[in-house]
Amino acid sequence: MSRRGLLYFTLSEIKPRIWFMLAGCNFRCRGCFRPARDVDGTSLTPEETLKKAEQACLNHYGELATEAIITGGEPSISKEYLLSLIKGLKKKGIEEMVLIFKRFICRVLLMKRK
Repeated sequence: MSRRGLLYFTLSEIKPRIWFMLAGCNFRCRGCFRPARDVDGTSLTPEETLKKAEQACLNHYGELATEAIITGGEPSISKEYLLSLIKGLKKKGIEEMVLIFKRFICRVLLMKRK
């Protein structure tokens, strides 16, 4: 099972949205948010990350988030972890996801199947 450093996640005050800040990056971009490059953070599996995020959302919102943002560091360093996290978030009901990686932003709308 893959593990990845999670620096922190943040819950939005505006609406049920969770922001994951993953650790580690193989780029040295000017103006980078320095802690994101480090490989520190709490080493978690995707399942452990999802469990902690779910608990935080239920405690804060009383429900699960419907949007997620994944950034870092560089989220694509550990593809297995990233794909497992995305699949797990989709199963938890995330309808919209934003991935910020390699200086690009990718917005993914997850359609509910009827």
